[in-house]
Amino acid sequence: AMKISQQSLAIFEELGYMKGKTATLNIMAEIHVVRGNLEDALQLYHQSAKINEELGDLQGKGIVLGNMAKIYFIHGNLDEAMELYRQAYKVFEESKDLKAMASILRWIAQIESQKGNFDEALAIHKYTLDVAIRFDDAQGKSASLQQIADIYLSRGELDKAMPLYQQSLEIDEKLGHLQGEAINLNNMAQIHVARGNLSDAMRIYQQSLDISQKLGDLKSKASTLNNMAVVLYNQGNLDGAIKLSQDSLVISQQLGDLLDKGTSFNNIGVFLFKNGQYHFALKYFVEAMIAFQSVQAQLKAQSVMNWLIGFRKEIGAGKFDTLWQEEIEQPIPEWLAEVDDQQEQGMTAEQFIAEAIQSAREKRPEAEEYFKSAQKMAADASVPAEVRELGGVLQRIMLGDRNVDLSSLPREWAEVVRKTVHE
Repeated sequence: AMKISQQSLAIFEELGYMKGKTATLNIMAEIHVVRGNLEDALQLYHQSAKINEELGDLQGKGIVLGNMAKIYFIHGNLDEAMELYRQAYKVFEESKDLKAMASILRWIAQIESQKGNFDEALAIHKYTLDVAIRFDDAQGKSASLQQIADIYLSRGELDKAMPLYQQSLEIDEKLGHLQGEAINLNNMAQIHVARGNLSDAMRIYQQSLDISQKLGDLKSKASTLNNMAVVLYNQGNLDGAIKLSQDSLVISQQLGDLLDKGTSFNNIGVFLFKNGQYHFALKYFVEAMIAFQSVQAQLKAQSVMNWLIGFRKEIGAGKFDTLWQEEIEQPIPEWLAEVDDQQEQGMTAEQFIAEAIQSAREKRPEAEEYFKSAQKMAADASVPAEVRELGGVLQRIMLGDRNVDLSSLPREWAEVVRKTVHE
């Protein structure tokens, strides 16, 4: 495809046909994106944007701005991406192209989601879904459904997420949109993991991986490998889990994708920590935190910080601080050095359960934060199944359900739940 595009580009340049040249530059840039050559893609988009500016082609200009923004998004430069998406939105607004405006809004909503602004993102996605339905835009409808489901999944609302992923998958299958199929399958598998259906999850992840490999879609492949690693770990295959996360890490480094890179570092850190390989685990956790903070993925960064707090508590502050000094070049951050085991950050699971339920019953201001924590627990595929189950149980109780099935919880947790609910 690249060779043919290069031949076409030479012909258009010889003829002086600028619209053909800019279209070909865009195609070549897209090939570079799929191959992970993001800097090369960005250079071609800049050339295309310059030609569109000279031609006064608003539609072409908006498309190129959006494509350039996507590369900054992948690199984790969220502010630069947001600025370009807003420019693209204004261009399409000027040309009154509502479908294109909705497409740009989906990306803006993804940035909001990554920053943890789920309510804003959800409102945008629901608007774009309405636009897609109004214009009979099947692919736009699929994208909006999938991204709404992503937010529900992040919140731990699995029963809301699954039917939306299924609807999106059905549309993608009808359209022959393989990339969309792979993304939906990957996300549906995450729900199976959260529900403890590991065999079903691995089967669906493999379907997603096969499609990504067929397309040469490295970003989706990296994400799926990370998710499969979590399943292997939960099945007791530590070596297999680490290998898949390392394979994913290699791809993310090639792409310059800091978000997936952070996920790989975090997964390996978790695997090694649980296996008692503390020296290596600490290095991976710190790398994960740096990666997430650099792309403003605050919720993911906070998750790593929580692991580090638990790490320090697990092996003791003195041993942890010595380990940090030996392995990490930078000083221990103040928030970690000053953690008091009696504060909320160092709560035992039993204390967390009791405080969460009591805060909801008494309608205390911190109840919302406890509920969000429970949502994250239920949706986090990297934690043990009993922790995900606890997150789901706490959500239902905090919403007023007093007859929740506790049979899947460890006995001591179930006892605390019963006692606190019936106080």
